[in-house]
Amino acid sequence: MRNDYFKILFFFLFLIGCQSGDVKESPTKGYLVIYASETVAPLAKSLAQRFEHIYTEAKIDVRITSAREAVMYLLSDSTELILLSRTLDKDEEAIVKKREMKIYNYEIAKGGFGIIVNKDNPIEQIRISQIDSLFKGNIKFWKELGWKSSNSKIYMYFPGRNSDVFDYFLERFEVQKLPDNLFTFSTTDSTIQFISQKTNAMGFVGINYYDTVYNNIKFLDVGDSSAYSDSLGVSGEYFSPAQAYVYKEFYPLRSNVYIYTNIKSVGLASGFVSFATGVQGQQVVLNNKLVPSTMPVRIIQLNRQEKK
Repeated sequence: MRNDYFKILFFFLFLIGCQSGDVKESPTKGYLVIYASETVAPLAKSLAQRFEHIYTEAKIDVRITSAREAVMYLLSDSTELILLSRTLDKDEEAIVKKREMKIYNYEIAKGGFGIIVNKDNPIEQIRISQIDSLFKGNIKFWKELGWKSSNSKIYMYFPGRNSDVFDYFLERFEVQKLPDNLFTFSTTDSTIQFISQKTNAMGFVGINYYDTVYNNIKFLDVGDSSAYSDSLGVSGEYFSPAQAYVYKEFYPLRSNVYIYTNIKSVGLASGFVSFATGVQGQQVVLNNKLVPSTMPVRIIQLNRQEKK
């Protein structure tokens, strides 16, 4: 799978070529195209909107795509800046090294990924070991997760095979062969909409979508007893993807959000990086249900009852 992706990536770069975009006038003025993986689309759009509100002579064009395609655009010099919820993989790093490119990355948020089900599904929580069994094909039916009255098979859905959420779960759980009950959609929205209509479906999305306008789905609490010290008093507990639990590193399915850039001169891209890593950008991160990476944060403490 990875070898095929490596070939496709080189072919993509050959087709697009290596032409740089227009030179930006200043860090607060001009036009900038940003490619963002769909997992972090809400954050990318919010950052751009806030930046444009502050700097009225700046125009940020946020284009939503898959994580792999976003990287392709950056490595082909088709954009100066991308947002991802993963780091570059070994194949992408190899291209950077082979072409002797100068690529910089900045961690701007701490987030992760969540597992969603229909609100009428009685399952409320899941263990890391159960997730592993799902991907290994050892758990296939809802009754094995505790829905005793159901004889339905579990159907798992991702927002695309090129998405960072897909890459995360395959790498995290060392998936060598995809189970036959795993399917993909083209977008996160279509994944969520489908889950909202099917009680036997399970979806995988970024936690940037946690506590949003989607009323017919819910995020499962996740537990990982092997990851916690007994001294923390949380061994055996389950945690929602709320900011407090991501910040305390209690929520198990964590990842960070990065800006990757090939900035060659001072311009709008460098201004956007400064904004995103600064006070005002980090406030946008906080407002988007993620944890700021570069600024001190004040997260309201949740008690155990508020986890649900």
